Amino acid sequence: MADAGNTDLGPLGRPPRALFEGNIAIKGTVLRRRGRLEEVMRRRADVFFSLEGAVIAGEDPEAVHDMRVASRQLQEVLGLAFADDPRTSEMVRVIRRARRAQSRVRDLDVMSARLLKMGKKADEEVRDLLRFATRELQSRRKRFHKKMVSGLEALNLRNLRTQVEGLQKGDGGGEDGPWVKSGKVLAVARALIEDRTEAFRNAVAVASETALTEEFHRARIAGKRLRYILEASDELGFGHYRRRIARLRRIQQALGVWHDLEVLEEAMSKILARREMVRKRLPLVRAGCDLMERLRMDKQRQLKAFLSLTENSCEADKERP
Repeated sequence: MADAGNTDLGPLGRPPRALFEGNIAIKGTVLRRRGRLEEVMRRRADVFFSLEGAVIAGEDPEAVHDMRVASRQLQEVLGLAFADDPRTSEMVRVIRRARRAQSRVRDLDVMSARLLKMGKKADEEVRDLLRFATRELQSRRKRFHKKMVSGLEALNLRNLRTQVEGLQKGDGGGEDGPWVKSGKVLAVARALIEDRTEAFRNAVAVASETALTEEFHRARIAGKRLRYILEASDELGFGHYRRRIARLRRIQQALGVWHDLEVLEEAMSKILARREMVRKRLPLVRAGCDLMERLRMDKQRQLKAFLSLTENSCEADKERP
């Protein structure tokens, strides 16, 4: 069944319905047995827990990114598979806290990578500034990495893994253990998609109309939450959402780059505002002011791309099983 939608273009702040809505195609095999849900649950749990060692080691910046993504993916399936089990909310809370513990380190990794990329095209004066700023960020990363490791150790993810495996094995619950029946999983997924679709639509409209920084942040988060439930539903066979997911990724790419630039601008502002910078490194401050202007121009380009994508994305999903 197609993930269909209205292809008419909407005014600014009212993206076309094709971007948000779609029918859920039900595969009978999913409703007849729990096997697919168990497989997806097991795979997502394995990915999440397997990354902790690399994150704590701190040598691979992408491990932090991958574990944060895996935490959202695991969180979605936990909420679907064990929606009725009272233990699930506490497990989700721990997963969410593990993700948040890594957020500052991830921001610093992204900023350092962006400064490195900018340095390849910059003149010598700006490169001096970028090298100085990179050293500052790397120093911060060491401090925040230690804090992150302490936070993850306090959460005791090994214990969380034991609890998740207990749910997977059917510990507790009624006749079928803690697993939600397939039909109810579909209903829960349907309700989440509808709720998050509406939340994303509203967030996009408000951000488009107000152009406020905090509203763009809300739209970014709402888009993430919608995309992750769509990805889980697609993987579980509850519908065909690949086109819709791809559109959301393009939108999130624009807002994600905007967010990265926003965080980088704030960090650079703090570095340049130090008293010793003004007193002893005035040429770097001047270069920094020029750099900040370019960052702001780049942010505006990303916001324009976001508005264009949400206003003009007009192709309906036509994928079939």
